[in-house]
Amino acid sequence: MGAANLVGIEIGSYRIKFTYLSRGEVKQYFSEDMPDNLVENGMIRIWEPTADFIRECLKKHGISCRNVVFVMPLNGYYIKIVELPLMTIAQLRINLPFEFHDYISDSSDNYYYDYAVLSKDEKSMRLLAVASAKKLIEQYKELAKRAKLKIVAIVPSVLGLQRVIQRYELKNQKETHDYAILDAGDDALRIHFFKNGIYEITRSLEPGVRHFAEQIVEHENVDIHIARIMLEENQKDIQHQDFLMQEYDNPAVQIMRVLNFYSYSNTQNTIDTLYITGGGAEILPFIQDIAETISLPIRRISVLMNYIDEAAARNVAYGPVSYGVLLNPEDKVKPLSEKELARISERKEEDFLTHKEAPVEATQAENFTTTRPQEEIVTTAQTAETAGDETPAPVYDSDQAVTEADDETKSSDLVTESQDVDPFTAFRMQSMGDDSTEEGDGHGSN
Repeated sequence: MGAANLVGIEIGSYRIKFTYLSRGEVKQYFSEDMPDNLVENGMIRIWEPTADFIRECLKKHGISCRNVVFVMPLNGYYIKIVELPLMTIAQLRINLPFEFHDYISDSSDNYYYDYAVLSKDEKSMRLLAVASAKKLIEQYKELAKRAKLKIVAIVPSVLGLQRVIQRYELKNQKETHDYAILDAGDDALRIHFFKNGIYEITRSLEPGVRHFAEQIVEHENVDIHIARIMLEENQKDIQHQDFLMQEYDNPAVQIMRVLNFYSYSNTQNTIDTLYITGGGAEILPFIQDIAETISLPIRRISVLMNYIDEAAARNVAYGPVSYGVLLNPEDKVKPLSEKELARISERKEEDFLTHKEAPVEATQAENFTTTRPQEEIVTTAQTAETAGDETPAPVYDSDQAVTEADDETKSSDLVTESQDVDPFTAFRMQSMGDDSTEEGDGHGSN
């Protein structure tokens, strides 16, 4: 991304997370509770106070770096894999907006579009395409201006996780693999699926961890802020109280259903672990309930960052997206040495989420069963309240009017395949249909 020092910022409904990276090394990770009513479902509602709060947080923690990468929240964009005839970039500018016509009801001119080339041959190409509202991008630019920050990039949240996965595989010289990551967040529990390390689909289950805090409010007659502290710190052994223990079962079953649903529809998948992040990862009885319900081992996402300092990895595990968006997919990555791999293998298996009274068994992945066929791919902007939501995703019209590149078109004009699978570094600050957009190989501008 060019800058030697960067700050990744992920703004959540309950907590804002910061990762400070200097010359590729994690120097600092911290989080702060968001003031009430500024953010709802991950989307900023009141921008100016949010900008002021970000500035205060950076000052509080002694961060003078002004180069920032913002995480685009899940509800702020549409993302999907598309397959198209091989075409020029000029043709792609025209045709890419049509790929989102089932999701976007207003004018396509109100959106920015970006893409990454996943693969191509002589006749077709496969892209990971993203669309986000121009108004939202402009709001982030104004937020940065008020906070006296310089935007280096705005990266969709799931691509932050994708970059963590890909960096892990490169550093550890792993073959591409399938992954399932559970983000146990405040407003929802979200399971992100990655096929061969590439983002595929997200399932959202509501409510999130906040529901547990609300139960504490009801039973303990305390303020929601006190309830959150009690839950996170397990004061009075609150996590094991009967009124909370009975609340863990339903989300655990819903998570199982999501995993079953995916596995049934992708019988050749190589998912062998459920990685977990978010505040819910610290509610051990809840995680134990999930572990007893599904047939996969559960591990902290920190194991996918084993190439950085162990303590830093454990901290960043609470907000891995704020770290992942700082990773440049075009970097040349030096694999870990045999000595480094040996040292990592000696680490204690504390990254398995266990309960001291009932260890989580690391069972082998199995093919699960379900009675429903797979629905069409769902974009991250579409979330289902439960895994059993039968409302199908909008169906892509494969008969869209797109044109192949003319035989007379020079090969240099065609969309080319990047050396790296994920070249997103930022949303373009101008529309693909704008004459000022530079033609390239599908990379977002830095």
